[in-house]
Amino acid sequence: MKKRHRWVQVRIHVYGCRDCGTVRENVEHARGQWSQRFYLPGGERVTALHVPPCEPGTFTASRLAKMASAIVCSV
Repeated sequence: MKKRHRWVQVRIHVYGCRDCGTVRENVEHARGQWSQRFYLPGGERVTALHVPPCEPGTFTASRLAKMASAIVCSV
């Protein structure tokens, strides 16, 4: 079984994975529909129907450092 993300809320509509640094943003469109935009730790931005796998990448360490206070508050 693949590893699952462990999401922590960074700010309203924005969540970060405390393991790999993937960022998930819930985006509302003009007609009221919502989608999820993912910023992967490898530097890619993806709008996907399915959650990408939890895999560390180039920016994992820097993203986890930025989310450190949110991670501490969620524990």
